[in-house]
Amino acid sequence: MRVLFVSHSAEHYGAERSMLQLLEGCRAKGFEPLVLLPKRGPLSEELAKRDVLWAAVGHTRWICYAWEWPAAMPLHAAINWLAARRAVRPAGRFRPDVIYTNTLASPLGGMLARRLHVPNVWHAREFVREDFGARFEWGKRASLRFVDRTSARVVCNSQAVRESLAACIPAAKMQVVYNGIVSEAHSPPQRPPRTVLSAEPRLALIGAVTEHKGPRDAIEALGVLNEQGVRATLREVGTGSDAYVRRLKALASRLGVGEQIQWCGFVANVAEKVLAEVDMVVVCSRCEAFGRVAVEAMASGCPVVGTRAGGLPEILEDGVTGLLYPPGDVAALAAQIRRLMGEPDLHRRLAVNGIEMARNRFSVEKYVGRMVDVLREAAKAGTA
Repeated sequence: MRVLFVSHSAEHYGAERSMLQLLEGCRAKGFEPLVLLPKRGPLSEELAKRDVLWAAVGHTRWICYAWEWPAAMPLHAAINWLAARRAVRPAGRFRPDVIYTNTLASPLGGMLARRLHVPNVWHAREFVREDFGARFEWGKRASLRFVDRTSARVVCNSQAVRESLAACIPAAKMQVVYNGIVSEAHSPPQRPPRTVLSAEPRLALIGAVTEHKGPRDAIEALGVLNEQGVRATLREVGTGSDAYVRRLKALASRLGVGEQIQWCGFVANVAEKVLAEVDMVVVCSRCEAFGRVAVEAMASGCPVVGTRAGGLPEILEDGVTGLLYPPGDVAALAAQIRRLMGEPDLHRRLAVNGIEMARNRFSVEKYVGRMVDVLREAAKAGTA
């Protein structure tokens, strides 16, 4: 079976890593892949290492932020219309049995499915408005109707995402498949549960440094903890725009916590260089569709304090596999941090339960197996 993978990005972040896992699983099953990218980048380098065929066809997203609307819409529409015309030739020569679109952020897979009369599997990995503060340029209803018309199946990475699409896409067409994070064959290094915790809590916030990831919560929580006589430190792991990082540093300085924050930038091996050394990970996202960082921390035996929003409550059962707090409630975040540091038995229990949950529910093998089944079913439906 031939599978045409369509990626909205040539980077190598969470969505792209999940696509690579699926691609490798498909090849192990004897499938033949071709990947369409918008340009060369880290992802094309990864594909080349794996001897996977790929083609660069310049396409773009169909979502935009408030400051881009409405000027971006005609430009993006023109770029994608031309991209679909250009992509027909390499895609047609490849003769895919099914198309796999790795995101809701780009319409190219659906456009090709319509032109080539090939079944398409859309993978909904995001909310768009809730997690990015963005909007569909065509409007949410019109865009999701297009997704419905050009899909044989719609895969959602959480129940929360599925519910957000339910008004526009039939329930029978949608299926929840959790991302695969932990390999049953190659588990991440795990530290032993700690019986003695550090006097100064060591926190980590991991991911892109953007407003929707909630870094202000973490910084302001340090200030609240200082007022309560608890001096915590924070490792900010990830990259963001220089202007936004400067604003965060200015906030930290005003709150008197600037010296308590280490700005780490991108870290290649987070499990060994960060998770093994901190007491907990905080996930402060306003509305995370899934929560990959939370699962990665749990798999390493590092307890997580996260927001009670989006897909995170499907990962973190409060008091069992993690602790939750209302997004934006800095006082509640500080209280959960103090609770975790003041109760070594709770810290140890969350670490042990988190490892078990990550292995059993979020294994790469389960993810790939279910996704391969979805692709096969979609291909059969398209030829029935």
